[in-house]
Amino acid sequence: MNRTFRILLLSGNPNAGAFGERLSQAGCDVASFHQELAADDLAELKPDLTVSYNYRHIISPRTIEAADGRIVNMHISMLPWNRGASPNLWSIIDNTPRGVTIHRIDAGLDTGEIILQRQLEFDENRETLSSSYDALQKAVTDLFLANLAMFASGIIASRPQPQGGTCHRRKDLLRLLGTEDIDYGMKISEFRHLADEMKRRL
Repeated sequence: MNRTFRILLLSGNPNAGAFGERLSQAGCDVASFHQELAADDLAELKPDLTVSYNYRHIISPRTIEAADGRIVNMHISMLPWNRGASPNLWSIIDNTPRGVTIHRIDAGLDTGEIILQRQLEFDENRETLSSSYDALQKAVTDLFLANLAMFASGIIASRPQPQGGTCHRRKDLLRLLGTEDIDYGMKISEFRHLADEMKRRL
């Protein structure tokens, strides 16, 4: 990069700190932002790119428009599968492709055009919910950093998402399992068996 690339990192999750540090080490000027983003914030901070990573706020259409296409989201699913909440768990429950996606943000929930994707496979008898989640987080941050020069160039190719896919809200998991108290040390195969039992009871 010939000049400092300024990234506005949107996140409310502690695991974004390590990602921010890696961006800084790569020569980026990183500003972290945890509250709800407004168009005026973009005008004040003037980022070259805004990156949403485990960010819990809905970004308004006005703010998306103000970003002028320079706003992306890092999502731990193979979109269009498992838009929304708990994508790792739903990829197991629904037996859908697993992986990570970096996509443009639009007014929908994880519906923006795909920039980059990487599919992952897990040994379900060895990996746990926790270890698979960690692997997905590492994969999506590695994918971004491996393509940092492209993002810094401002020339970011993207493609529309395929038709179909799935979308889940937080309440969907509670309705299926009857609890939000999940043992993340559980093997993927064990969780799949549990989810199948719960589906049969619905």
